[in-house]
Amino acid sequence: MLDSVPAFGKVYFDNSKIYYNDFVQDGGGAHTWTRTKPIDMFCNHALLTRRTPVRIGYNDNKSSILKFTGEGPFNIYQPKISGNNPIGKIQNHHFNETDFLGYAICQCQDFGIFVFNASKVNILDADISCCSFNIWIEHTTDIKVTGRLTQSGQVVPNITPSDLAYGAGIKLLNSLRFNIDVIGEYNTNATVEIEPNNSDGIVRVISNNNLSNGLVIYNSERINFEAYTKNTHSGNGTYIISNIGGVTKDIKGVSVTDGCSWIGTYIELREGTIDEMENVNIISKSTRCDNYGFAVNNASTEKYLRGLVVNYVGCNNGLKTGGYDVRLFGRIDGTLNGSIVNSPQGIFSGGEGNHLTVNMKVIDVKRNAYATDKNANVKFLKKN
Repeated sequence: MLDSVPAFGKVYFDNSKIYYNDFVQDGGGAHTWTRTKPIDMFCNHALLTRRTPVRIGYNDNKSSILKFTGEGPFNIYQPKISGNNPIGKIQNHHFNETDFLGYAICQCQDFGIFVFNASKVNILDADISCCSFNIWIEHTTDIKVTGRLTQSGQVVPNITPSDLAYGAGIKLLNSLRFNIDVIGEYNTNATVEIEPNNSDGIVRVISNNNLSNGLVIYNSERINFEAYTKNTHSGNGTYIISNIGGVTKDIKGVSVTDGCSWIGTYIELREGTIDEMENVNIISKSTRCDNYGFAVNNASTEKYLRGLVVNYVGCNNGLKTGGYDVRLFGRIDGTLNGSIVNSPQGIFSGGEGNHLTVNMKVIDVKRNAYATDKNANVKFLKKN
């Protein structure tokens, strides 16, 4: 249906109507509204929705309400999309319900908008909810996304002992040149996942009441970001990761976290990482984070995080655990500046190859303003 419109055609939606796709079987798969030629879609916040995706009886897995592929431009203005998955409680590894309520509970992986192998994609002033991934963008160049992305889901049949099968507001993978400016609420893994192998991106994201993170950057490079995260129930504010199969470098941004169960800003090099993480420049402010306000963990025994520059302000972090506001572990070269106020303990640095310079003012901590283990070679420039 959608692809019958001529190239560079314009489609207008009536916002007094609901556009409903019951996903009748089409050659064994769910029928997605697909576009392969340039188009302008003026959705006018008319609701585009579907029957609830199911795993058995229909082939709904990896289906979407809208799909774009090919050379654009694809201009989608004011889309309002609901995946029509029910809202409920997150389940644990044993398929038992937890106390985390308000997220889409999905029977298969589904998308509101699916973009694959495309170019010149503009999704503007979107309002998309109740899909496992509200937007999924893969192998695509020149992307702009703005709007609200809420209540992404958990794909319950995909839960394993090592993966709780969380979705996200938007996921980008293997994509180039993007600009994302979104607000998210009640998303599972994150409002924005830059994961993996993306480059040359700008991200501005505001998140509230997410389950795991506000922003995730994983094995990607040349990313500038602003992330403002509040009340993460079981995770972090901003999470930056380097792992096997990619490289994380040239990351610059602002991370502000108010309330999370784990770490306000968390930078991690995982064991087995084959490339060094380089040139990470962060302005970070964390308050009311249960474990740490800021942490770096390098589990690699060979690769470094080089060129780390952090300006950090922490307040009221670690109060539930009685721990440190800042934890810096492993092979790290760089500098950390700023201040810590009213935390149980100040800064811990450890691990062989830790060559940080720390220039922090630590005020009103109950004990251990500065601590290090015997393997670290950290230079503390105490200001208090």
